Amino acid sequence: MARSTRQSELTEAALQERALRLLATREHSRFELRRKLMRGTPSRSRLLRGRAPNKADSSAGDGASASDSASNSARINAWADAVLDDLARHGLLSDERFAESFVRRGIDRGHGPLKISAGLRSRAVADNIIDDALTFSDDFWLECARAAQAKRFGNAGNNGGGTGESEADDAPANRSEWARRARFLAGRGFASDIIYRTLGPQTV
Repeated sequence: MARSTRQSELTEAALQERALRLLATREHSRFELRRKLMRGTPSRSRLLRGRAPNKADSSAGDGASASDSASNSARINAWADAVLDDLARHGLLSDERFAESFVRRGIDRGHGPLKISAGLRSRAVADNIIDDALTFSDDFWLECARAAQAKRFGNAGNNGGGTGESEADDAPANRSEWARRARFLAGRGFASDIIYRTLGPQTV
């Protein structure tokens, strides 16, 4: 579509251009891309016209203003949906691809499956897409938890490898320390069974 000739004008082409710029930075879910598009819309008086309201506009009264606002809002919503549909049709917008990218970023940041899935749901990604993107074994998440634990506390609590002596040396020193590290892993989104396997038995 042709680029809008005036920055103050909002057109379907301008929305599409904005969407493409956002997608160039990273993958987006349909929901969050739509939210960003709507967040950037100009005030009602600038919609379509690209000019300030004149006296005739002001004298129309509150009823006409409300009607114009509703009409413009409906038009922008229709444009946004058309833009998103077009992007999806051409493979430029994909909740599946966004979910895969989001999961990879979450794992790189040391997040567990509960935190990652919550983040995807907050971006209105469907449950079946989330399930497909999180098809990792418990052993995989155990290794992720151990890596997050090691990064935050050194090797303490990393009970999955090495000799029995090193495992004992790495275990939390007491119950308070065990609880502190458990809260950390829970906050990162790891399930309780993974936390127990990562930290080992609680120390009295």
